[in-house]
Amino acid sequence: AAAMFNVMKSKVPPIPETLSSKGKDFLRCCLQINPEERATAMELLEHPFLENPLHQQISSYHQTVLDNTKL
Repeated sequence: AAAMFNVMKSKVPPIPETLSSKGKDFLRCCLQINPEERATAMELLEHPFLENPLHQQISSYHQTVLDNTKL
């Protein structure tokens, strides 16, 4: 929550150097100051950083939940 508050204040928090390149890119997608340039939840769920079997199962579950909530 604090990170997003800082983004709203035009202060992008530092990204840890120890994070993988995919992890860094994922955070950059999340922390875009301009909301129109920021990734959507669905785009983030498809990000390469989340490409592993567990995350694919979660993504599939989230899609099912989203599909079931549409009017």
